[in-house]
Amino acid sequence: MTVVGKEFESMAYDRLLDPAETLSFSRIVDGIELTFSAEAYHVKDNGDICFCVDASAKSNRTGWQPSYQFFKRRNGTVYY
Repeated sequence: MTVVGKEFESMAYDRLLDPAETLSFSRIVDGIELTFSAEAYHVKDNGDICFCVDASAKSNRTGWQPSYQFFKRRNGTVYY
């Protein structure tokens, strides 16, 4: 989850504002297909993006769905 989260952190500010349908994707990890749903769910008054990536798997027996969240400023800096 951290690897994918860091990939999104490195994206340009404007790219993170793209619709979730364009940012979300699937990837095979250790033979399991994982789906990553990603979106900017809020933009603060100061312009900071609140961003979230949720992971899920079709064969998820535990029901556990990890999430990765961060904030990105227009100048490109990231904070949590």
